[in-house]
Amino acid sequence: MTRFDAKLSQQYSNQIKDLSSQHYRAAMYGAGGLFLLTSNKDGGVSSYAVAENTGALTGSPVSLFTMDAKEEDAEFTSGSSPDNNLHYIIAQGKHRKEKGEILQGALIDRRGNKIVTFSYTTPEDREDFKHLDVILSNDGIIDMIYNVAVKPGKDDYTPFKYTLVQVDLRGRPLAIPLSSLPAGDFRNIAWSLDKHSRLLFTGFLSAKKKTGFTAIMSGSFDPVTKKLGALSQTDITPLLANQPDFVKDLTGKGLPTDISLIKTLDLPDGSRALVLEDNSDKVYQSYYATFQPGQMGYQLQGSAAPMMNMTRSSYSIVYQNRGNNYIVKLDQNNNPQWINFVSKNQKEPDIALAVGTACVADDRGNIHLFFYDDKKNTEVATAKPREVDGYKNKKHLLACVTIAPDGSMKKQMHPQQDPEFRMMLEKSVTAGSNEVYFLAIKTKKAFTRTHLLNHAQFHLGEVSVGSGAWQALTAASPENH
Repeated sequence: MTRFDAKLSQQYSNQIKDLSSQHYRAAMYGAGGLFLLTSNKDGGVSSYAVAENTGALTGSPVSLFTMDAKEEDAEFTSGSSPDNNLHYIIAQGKHRKEKGEILQGALIDRRGNKIVTFSYTTPEDREDFKHLDVILSNDGIIDMIYNVAVKPGKDDYTPFKYTLVQVDLRGRPLAIPLSSLPAGDFRNIAWSLDKHSRLLFTGFLSAKKKTGFTAIMSGSFDPVTKKLGALSQTDITPLLANQPDFVKDLTGKGLPTDISLIKTLDLPDGSRALVLEDNSDKVYQSYYATFQPGQMGYQLQGSAAPMMNMTRSSYSIVYQNRGNNYIVKLDQNNNPQWINFVSKNQKEPDIALAVGTACVADDRGNIHLFFYDDKKNTEVATAKPREVDGYKNKKHLLACVTIAPDGSMKKQMHPQQDPEFRMMLEKSVTAGSNEVYFLAIKTKKAFTRTHLLNHAQFHLGEVSVGSGAWQALTAASPENH
């Protein structure tokens, strides 16, 4: 654990040896201080309080729950209430004895102590389980929304079914099917709570199998009446009215269905912005070779050497692809105002380090996107942007696209101060409304991700936006390790 001051000067770096048998899962910094959430090989999930001034453990660990799923296969989700007084951790995994996906977790108070635990196993087959969203209210009510893949009917194109599981303060889960949603492929949903603890949602709808997302759908769910509120749909075509003609051609059948919601930004006037990205990966099988036992070295496939007693080997590379960004502005009532398009074409082998987008909103309602780009990609939107290879990142520039509240955009390009380091913008975090923090990584060649990350150097950096934003950008790569 490492602590930095407000100027990003390192104050200490402390190895917590007592946690050598634990797997780190999440960190919570609430009104009561800092604590770490871990799991062990036996499935025990625990909370450890940390003295933030020294990085040392304090007190005794708190046992939260023991997982029914296999610990090594579980996925963890954690978060906090809007007032930061309550927290949750949820382990999602395959049940040992039942066919469903198990959602098991704990509600935690401000000091890392357990309030209540809960467990819910989906009646649907775990292989059909696709996505989980979680919302925690200031009153301690946990809303888990998940979807499962279903076979669409001949006259009813609905590839996903949604269920809300609400957990009360006694840990009792109540499953409520969201059966009133219209037919179609409904995904990339942003959830929030209003002042009456109603769930508000906005997502993207594809009504037909061979089209993209053609509409934006908004609605609400009342936890008292257990009913969906009035739904509204907005056609995306009018929202793209100010975009270039090639964007209108690109989205003629709707927004592409492989986009993912990467960030929801809350703006000062109560409105919101949704930032989406073309996000995919592709496996390349490559570097075939033949090997003859008893010989040193390999012979390339296709050589004239005899093939008797030869074995053939290969390895695969997964390329992470990050494409165009789509930004949707919603007003205070969740009504879409406009959609903007920012062109981008990035790839990186094996692991996403330098590809992806960092997003932040400032205190004047401007939206800022940061990503690595080719120096010739000077326009905000172009039909064929030059490709950026995150692995070969030294020659690229840091692009910043600023979007004003009225939707107007500008793009600025900034040189890298230290091209030996790659800023991990996709994994950045925001603090307040004007700052985005990132890690920059300098890696050595390695055959595994673990070896790569454990033998890398890291910088912690900050980019400030708003007043004096562009001056701050020149110091975006600090010297601290």
